[in-house]
Amino acid sequence: MNRELYKKIRSQLHFKHQWSKFSLYVFEDIILWTSVFYFLNQSLSLSWIASLPFALLMFRNFAFMHEAVHGLAAPHHKLNYGFGLFAGAICFLPFSLWKSIHIEHHYWTGNFDKDPALEVVKRYPNSSPLMKTVFTVMWRTRFPLMAFFQYIVFWAHSVARLSKNRRDLDLWVSLVCPLVLWGGLAYALSFSQLAVVGLGIFLYSLLFDFINLPHHVGVYSYDPNDRKGIWDQHSVVRSCRYPDLIEHLVLNFNFHTEHHMMPDLPWHELPGAHEAIKSLKPHNDEFHFIKAGWLAQQRHKTFAQFLRPDLHSDNEEDNKKQAA
Repeated sequence: MNRELYKKIRSQLHFKHQWSKFSLYVFEDIILWTSVFYFLNQSLSLSWIASLPFALLMFRNFAFMHEAVHGLAAPHHKLNYGFGLFAGAICFLPFSLWKSIHIEHHYWTGNFDKDPALEVVKRYPNSSPLMKTVFTVMWRTRFPLMAFFQYIVFWAHSVARLSKNRRDLDLWVSLVCPLVLWGGLAYALSFSQLAVVGLGIFLYSLLFDFINLPHHVGVYSYDPNDRKGIWDQHSVVRSCRYPDLIEHLVLNFNFHTEHHMMPDLPWHELPGAHEAIKSLKPHNDEFHFIKAGWLAQQRHKTFAQFLRPDLHSDNEEDNKKQAA
């Protein structure tokens, strides 16, 4: 895609933050929180229902923290920062530290060597045989281990950045907030309630993998100096379509190509960006638009083939020899 076509798409969109959409988001979250607290305090058999809205709340707050990273949670800077801290705490991520990682991800999107979001992808071929077996079992059973490892990457990068900026109070605040919130939950809840929360975290991890895995896997740029222009982000990102209700509930996070091309576009306008791109024939054929069943279709592949379609074996050294 060239700049002129990109500008044409942007000219059709509305970039202004809408308080009505924000109000709807808050209203829906209040309903979800109410459901969590209501069922969490019912009998043991009913309390497990709370894990469902809790999982959805965690993902919605992950998506809303993401909006705050781009300055889109609220039009006022301080409000945006406050919402980012709060949402980050709920999904157990340090807002300001994660922000620096995410901005770097946008800067180097798809660059195999420099995109921090591809850390697990890069490390996989050199993993131990035991870890490869674990990943294979995870892949076959759909156990959301990738979400767990992605969180390890998020926190590892966050701690590394904090160690280089130890006097930055903002970074310390963003680190402490999720620790205090989740520490308070662990202290205040009973064992059975914590078990329900644990199930909610597991379901959130399933949702995290289900929504996020299609976005960047397998569409990499192997030139270490390649940095895609904002109008070319579609070559290293996918969007995945789901039923309208699911897309709404996850704040349109699945419209990932559209977001990478227009990171200043609020979440509620991303479906409009998708329609604008689809209307451009034949240019929309350049885009990776897939459907919800795509991930299920990939299960016939080995995990190594899914994660690294460029590799012929699980071993990095073997592949180097074959390439030579």
